[in-house]
Amino acid sequence: MHPEDRHVIFCFAGQGYVPLDASRDLFKTCEVFRKSIEEVDSAVEAFYEAESELPTSIPLSKYLKEREPRPAHTPSFDSESVVVDNGKLATPTATMVIFAAQYALARTIEAHGIQPSGIVGYSFGEHIASVVTGSLPLDAGICYLLRREKLMEDRGLVPNVGGMVTVQAEPEKVTQALAANGASGEVEISGYPHKTSTILSGDAKALDDAQEALDDGDIDTQRRAIQLGMHSSHIEAITDRIRNDPLVFSDEESSNAKVLPGIDHWSCLGVQLSEGTPLNAKYWATQLRSPIHFKQCIEGIYHGSVTKSPQKKIVFLDLGMGPRLARLIQNTLQDTPEWKRGQIEAISCIQPMALDAAAKEKRGWAFEELTTRLGLSSG
Repeated sequence: MHPEDRHVIFCFAGQGYVPLDASRDLFKTCEVFRKSIEEVDSAVEAFYEAESELPTSIPLSKYLKEREPRPAHTPSFDSESVVVDNGKLATPTATMVIFAAQYALARTIEAHGIQPSGIVGYSFGEHIASVVTGSLPLDAGICYLLRREKLMEDRGLVPNVGGMVTVQAEPEKVTQALAANGASGEVEISGYPHKTSTILSGDAKALDDAQEALDDGDIDTQRRAIQLGMHSSHIEAITDRIRNDPLVFSDEESSNAKVLPGIDHWSCLGVQLSEGTPLNAKYWATQLRSPIHFKQCIEGIYHGSVTKSPQKKIVFLDLGMGPRLARLIQNTLQDTPEWKRGQIEAISCIQPMALDAAAKEKRGWAFEELTTRLGLSSG
């Protein structure tokens, strides 16, 4: 891959798939990945020292070395936050593993000479993208992330179970089907992944009713494994706290958090942020409360790239270590002439789910996947 003859876009996944298998293998076999994980560990340790608190989980570097890997901790309404698990300090949260894994993968790719001309993140993925570009310093990003995690677990802020549903239909069709069945009251459109997919968020019972109404209209739906209605009014108490409580992400902590020049920053809000845009508490509260306009971001990147450099190839690199973002990008752009003639690619950097268990027992399988898919030197 020769970055000088193409636009390279780093794409970061949000909450959902936890890339534990690939992260464990990369941690063992790739020095840049390992040092990047340790860098995150140091930032987490510094946060707890400054807060005069004890860590609530084992360091990522110890977690990724466990002989018998435990699943990442996922807080739920059914159980309290686990600090000790069978005599061991709990595993890191799924959110922290997703953050650290993609941050370390980006640093690994950069170390092989591939630098992004633009970044885009799906929901929480934008937070990771901002840290990778330096627009959000790592220490500040960790402070905000760990405090945000606490708010997500505060049942005083969100007492009722919520959720999210993926609907395989365009937004207009979803809205009409819900209205026709009287089920549009308490659910909100919280995401626009691509032209024939819509995300709904809200209270769990309202989502049950919405799914029933959509099923009656022969519209496929899938409930996501999350108990909060992200990017909707279901978490408004959390976003209000982020916006208004200086103890969550203070002006001092975010003083150097602003979009830096040199790399196009595409926001989940569906726009490219201008140089110097503050990435402070107000911004992250707005981003978390607003719908995800991922489709609009991809279309904006496409049109901007084609306008500025019509002959250059556009390469979207999905760092989520799963197929989701690459698939969304393909679904958005596959009808364009550039896609049809091979001028646009959406590459999953590592795809563990495409490999069987035997293939993943081989030491170095994840790095081999990465080097093969991106055409990198394995040295």
